Amino acid sequence: MLTDTQCRAARPRETAYKLADGGRFTLAEAGDERMRARDLVKQGINPAHERQRARPRRDQDGATTFESVTREWLAMKDREEITKARRLNMLQRVVFGKIGPLPVKQITPMHILDVLTTAARKNGPSVAAEAKRSMAGVFELAMATLRVDRDPVYPVRRALPPNKTQHKRALEPDEIGRLLRDMTGHGGRHETLAAFRLMWLTLCRPGGVKRFLKGGRVQGLCA
Repeated sequence: MLTDTQCRAARPRETAYKLADGGRFTLAEAGDERMRARDLVKQGINPAHERQRARPRRDQDGATTFESVTREWLAMKDREEITKARRLNMLQRVVFGKIGPLPVKQITPMHILDVLTTAARKNGPSVAAEAKRSMAGVFELAMATLRVDRDPVYPVRRALPPNKTQHKRALEPDEIGRLLRDMTGHGGRHETLAAFRLMWLTLCRPGGVKRFLKGGRVQGLCA
């Protein structure tokens, strides 16, 4: 806000300028602030107290960035550290550069759509789909902790074509035999061979095999 000293110290310049240049408010902004203060007084609210009450909320909104909430979300996930590291690497490459520093409350569906379309173009549909799932999870946490009122991912969730799974053809009988012989003589680690045989015999997913083998229960699988 202009002071009497600033007004008295003003000097002519070759080009037009505003006395408010370099200050916090223009005259129009100062007028708006005055009207807001008057409205608060009419409601029985002290403007100075209202500014003090609102300051922590503004500071919190500024500190609650998408990246900080994402790291909190990843830390809560019950997954292997290497899996979390891979997910974080993807987010750093694809997402953080666009919306990482933004407060989560300021992120709109347009921001999300920009992330998804860029990821699909530069990194492929699989990466774009993973980014969408991750962002949806982050905003689910932000909503649950009352840091946002809405999920900006939901309105654009179908903006990109679905990522079609590419299924491999089934092996022929002679190919199955060759695969098993190659694995037997591949000379790798005992644990790798045990995991392969367990997957082949049970058709369970790699994650299930890893959990089973954590306790060292591999006797007899490679005999």
